[in-house]
Amino acid sequence: MNNKNILQSNDFTGPIFLIGMPRSGTKLLRGLLNEHSTIAIPAFETEFFPYWVTHWESYGDLSNRELFKTFYSEVMKIPYFLYCKNEDEVIDEEVWYKNCQDYTVAGVFEALIRHDANAPINTNIIWGDKSPSYITSLELIKEHFPDAKFIHIIRDVRDYCLSINHAWKKNMIRAAQRWNDYVHNAREISCQFENDYIELRFEDLLDAPDIELKKICHFLGLEFEASMLSLSKPSENVGAASGYKSVIKSNQKKYEQAMSIKVRSKIEGIAGNTLKTLNYSMTSNVPPYRVSDKKMYFYKMLDGVNLMMTTIKRIGVNKAIRYILGAFIITRK
Repeated sequence: MNNKNILQSNDFTGPIFLIGMPRSGTKLLRGLLNEHSTIAIPAFETEFFPYWVTHWESYGDLSNRELFKTFYSEVMKIPYFLYCKNEDEVIDEEVWYKNCQDYTVAGVFEALIRHDANAPINTNIIWGDKSPSYITSLELIKEHFPDAKFIHIIRDVRDYCLSINHAWKKNMIRAAQRWNDYVHNAREISCQFENDYIELRFEDLLDAPDIELKKICHFLGLEFEASMLSLSKPSENVGAASGYKSVIKSNQKKYEQAMSIKVRSKIEGIAGNTLKTLNYSMTSNVPPYRVSDKKMYFYKMLDGVNLMMTTIKRIGVNKAIRYILGAFIITRK
């Protein structure tokens, strides 16, 4: 990135965490934010920070060079690093070790992301990460990064369910329950973060990207830059926005044509209260209800099978197995 000016004492330089449910515009928003001269977010989502926190003591004192070497070898199995390897952009072990200001979980994570985002320390570049799953880890992240700011993008649950079903064949009823739980809980938790949390609706970003991006710039203490209104390269490779470098205003309210009234009513029954608080219109008057744990577990099993099949179709058997096993490592308890 250009304009790497010397850091001023009152400048915010990160981290920012871009959160939201998958298929909710996080890639688009990351791409637009990265067009700003002083924002840098890596191309791939990490997703592993909560796992690191839970297992950090097992790695030992990483200031010990040999232990860091072992740590490096182990984390290379995580999907983030597999994606980096595919692009020949994986961080060198020695570079990572030397870039750590300290060897706490936060210090090692920051050194990695600053390197991969090209956001050197002692410059005014704001570093950050785009990982949708961190929507469930706001308090944990804030504990380790007290200065962290969160940008939460929210998409209409009905279009979210359609998109996640189209991309990975996932069950829309389970998706609606997860959307409702995660979005509601994140908004509740955010109340304790005062000025370190901002949210926007995906649909508002599509309708008026200049207004929404100006709000985010103000939130980060930055001047808006017109370059943020278009992408240098496409942010999506799946779905209606695949291959586009511009904001697709029409990529919303797909559910009105593509979703059956029966499914829509079920989703609105599950997520209706949260939809209303976010000022989304409702098309039915179904009483609120919750999907049973038993059904959620059954749908989860089916989603796992469908995810495996769609991933194999997209990248082949060998790669799919490596990625799914790597994802299992960082999601298991």
